[in-house]
Amino acid sequence: MDEFEALKASNNGVLRLSLCMPVLPRWEENAYNYDKGVLADILEPFMGKGLIPADWDTWKVRRKKIVPGFHKAYLNASMAMFGRCTERMIGKLDAHTASANSDDMVDMETEFLNLGLDIIGLGVFNYEFGSITRESPVIKVLNECLDELIEQARRISEPEEIEALQQRDYSKVKDASLLRFLVDAGDADLGARQLRDDLMTMLIAGHETTAAVLTWTLYCLTKSPSHMAEIQAEVDAALGDSHPGKLT
Repeated sequence: MDEFEALKASNNGVLRLSLCMPVLPRWEENAYNYDKGVLADILEPFMGKGLIPADWDTWKVRRKKIVPGFHKAYLNASMAMFGRCTERMIGKLDAHTASANSDDMVDMETEFLNLGLDIIGLGVFNYEFGSITRESPVIKVLNECLDELIEQARRISEPEEIEALQQRDYSKVKDASLLRFLVDAGDADLGARQLRDDLMTMLIAGHETTAAVLTWTLYCLTKSPSHMAEIQAEVDAALGDSHPGKLT
């Protein structure tokens, strides 16, 4: 109440405190009744009816179909791939440090964007963008690439029950990816366009958000060497020189 003592003193000892409760807008209490308006219009050329711009009816159906794809067996099988992509980026940074241009600044946001793109490319589409080590004209060919990957996955599709897919040994699946899972799930009502929209949303939204988090995390750690040392010690204790094998 200290903040009110000053107010009381400045008003000759009389405290007038007016409290009001603003009326909550009705749209806030019924958010699911409204579409995403201009956001959906802006994102439609890129994401179509993917999860971010989708209306409520589309979103709840697609989310229920996609979430089972992120099961533990699939994520465990992806850990080695995460490690390979990360080591590729580290190798690139080490080479830069050892080069004659080692004093040049490195744009880590760009490096993290490339890392995220390569990981999502392999994890979601089983496609190697290779953007860490070379410039990739992704934007120009993205739609055509996705259409071809979807068609290819469907040509070799083996529809199965969701439970069976989640128990599959993904370490032995040649093209273990979210695309493979969704196609094998055998949703007869899922068109190629909706599948493309879902995957495009994950590609665009996923790698940029991850890169932003990694960039800011690295920036904050450089401002606090003690915290960076603590995190490095924890990672070294957990992993040593090995790749992460599985989720625990």
